[in-house]
Amino acid sequence: QESVAARDMLTRFAARTGSMPQTLAADAAYGNGELLHWLEERKITPYMRTRENLAKKDDRLYSIDRFTHDPETNNYICPEGKRLTYVGINARNHTHVWASTPKRCRDCQQKNQCTKGDHRWLSVHIHEAARQRARNLANTPAFARSQHQRRKVERLFAELKHQIGL
Repeated sequence: QESVAARDMLTRFAARTGSMPQTLAADAAYGNGELLHWLEERKITPYMRTRENLAKKDDRLYSIDRFTHDPETNNYICPEGKRLTYVGINARNHTHVWASTPKRCRDCQQKNQCTKGDHRWLSVHIHEAARQRARNLANTPAFARSQHQRRKVERLFAELKHQIGL
């Protein structure tokens, strides 16, 4: 709900001032793909960490970095050269899904490093491009400055809330 509230506040701000802000600094609770994409559409630079999947990942299994995307066919190719075909969009978690088949993975030499199931699935957020741009911004001096300024403001609000009772 933080993202919905942020979009609403920014829209009201723009209505009052006549323009959107140039940047937005926030904590990771706001760093979901939908808000990052929304900000990007409005040319607002997002200085926030991306919100990553909270499900426990098995770091011993291959990450998506080990797979090669073929934009011509919209398939991924695994380290063994096997194809993962596009399945569609998972509306529940807002991801594009690619899958191999049990037959393709059955005799794979690297199966134990790739998947615990009988075949491999890949999920990529529908706004992964906006998420990646936000991850890249997190390594810049401007990001560090914005987070420092954000913390100063948040400390003042916390003092107003806890010490003064507002």
